[in-house]
Amino acid sequence: MSDHTFRWYDFGAGWFAGVCGLIVGHPLDTIKVRQQAHCKGSCDIFASILRRDGVLGFYKGMFMPLVSAGVMNSVYFGCYGNSLRALAHYRGEHPKRHCCDVVEGEGGKLSTTYRYYHWDVFLSGCVAGLVTTVGLCPVELSKIQLQTQTELSQQKGYKNIALSLRQRGVVVPRWTLEQEVIGKVSQADHSRRPVIYSGTWDFLLKTFKAGGVRNLFVGLVPMLVRDPLASGLYMLLYVRVLECFPEKSMLGILIAGANAGIWSWAVVVPVDVVKSRIQADNAQSPKYKGMWDCVKKSYKEDGARVFVRGFWVTVLRAMPVNAAVFFGYEMFIDFYLKYVSRTKE
Repeated sequence: MSDHTFRWYDFGAGWFAGVCGLIVGHPLDTIKVRQQAHCKGSCDIFASILRRDGVLGFYKGMFMPLVSAGVMNSVYFGCYGNSLRALAHYRGEHPKRHCCDVVEGEGGKLSTTYRYYHWDVFLSGCVAGLVTTVGLCPVELSKIQLQTQTELSQQKGYKNIALSLRQRGVVVPRWTLEQEVIGKVSQADHSRRPVIYSGTWDFLLKTFKAGGVRNLFVGLVPMLVRDPLASGLYMLLYVRVLECFPEKSMLGILIAGANAGIWSWAVVVPVDVVKSRIQADNAQSPKYKGMWDCVKKSYKEDGARVFVRGFWVTVLRAMPVNAAVFFGYEMFIDFYLKYVSRTKE
């Protein structure tokens, strides 16, 4: 097979990896987001979701991530793999996915890495993280808004207000009732919002109607702070840990993926807390004016510990999710190179 810089199979591998990771990790992600937004313990949140919503409650807001997980991870791993090969070509080296790969070059089979290989891995990860951040922002916003909706009964809230208005001889549209519910709850407690969105598309349409495209990119600034650096570290850690194994085995892939997920997330948990709080905020009556305002108010209300809230849930989630992501990524590429590409030669 000819050694071209651009290859499409990285995009296919990323799509498969994203779906694998989402199925494994969404329940723990729901717990993490509610914990960061509402300042409750993970055990309390787990029990609350199970009691009020059942098992399906852990999969709230999953539709949009399920649709987008394949796309976003496809773009991420596609950008990563092709950026890494482009940098290798720029340096006049033989491109490879990671250090334990055996790459066939002009002088036979090569297994050594070039001098700046690990820097290129880190830079390629940063580029991939930056590219995907913009598209990921509306996805994360819709997911968090649906995950953090309280179990306050939508129907009961609307009926009570409607009855009160009818007693005064006033009839108003449903949308106005929703805004009144939001206002009443917001004045009482910023951490509680009624269930006003029936699903992902309902959220996207109402958010766009209320404030245009700009409203769909709430939380973009903390995501730009969080994602590029974490993505570079993510890929570098995966490659480094995988080098510790003599051969690229399933066990090595799972351990390397789990470690990459744990440590890349651990260093950005404070920024992730800020992002979750901003995106879980009430759009009609926002508590936070921006990232720095969220940092100051969160510290004033809950102290420094708030910035590590959800740490253990994040770590617990990162282990199986990223093990599954890299397992899916590697297996797809191996399958393609072993079977699909041979049929085209």
